[in-house]
Amino acid sequence: MSRDAGGSGPAPGSWLGSHRKVVDVVERFGHWIVPAVFMVIGAVIVIESDVLTNLAGR
Repeated sequence: MSRDAGGSGPAPGSWLGSHRKVVDVVERFGHWIVPAVFMVIGAVIVIESDVLTNLAGR
């Protein structure tokens, strides 16, 4: 039984984690990258849900 439903396996993460430049960037800027990713995800959710147009139409 395969643990990976997507079929890509751990290869992308392993590939990224083995590149020194990627590791250096994450170690140096990780405390900024993670919040930025969460803010982008939140913005996409707000935009896709049309909550702003619903608030403006009150």
